[in-house]
Amino acid sequence: MYTYRGGKRVDTTHPHIAEWIQAIRENKQASCNIDQAFDEGITSAMATISYKENRKVFWDREKEEVS
Repeated sequence: MYTYRGGKRVDTTHPHIAEWIQAIRENKQASCNIDQAFDEGITSAMATISYKENRKVFWDREKEEVS
């Protein structure tokens, strides 16, 4: 995943890990908790599947799977 900062494309992995390590060092909650991370991960995965397969995808909450 990428974002743009100051007009430059940035891989979000590095800032995310740096923020997470800082939260550990300061014994604080990271800005994204595990539930938010799960939701964001599923959303990203669904978008990728939808794009690559050129179809709509749906989240089955009971089975916790993409269909």
